[in-house]
Amino acid sequence: MLQYTLKKFGYGFLVLLGVILVVFFLFNVLPVNSARLTLGQRADVASVEAIEKELGLNLPMYQRLFKYVGEVSPIWV
Repeated sequence: MLQYTLKKFGYGFLVLLGVILVVFFLFNVLPVNSARLTLGQRADVASVEAIEKELGLNLPMYQRLFKYVGEVSPIWV
């Protein structure tokens, strides 16, 4: 019975991890600049760069992934 329960928890964890990764990559692979959407089309370059820095869009993909998982998970710090 314990083995069955641990197996189900393991599968649940893998499904949760898969959903988190799919959502992250869907929002980061799309060719949309979130800073440009936030500020509008007439925003200057300095404002766009400031918003990208504030949102962390200028970070490498792996750092954004760790930041995203940290914000999604109440356990991961």
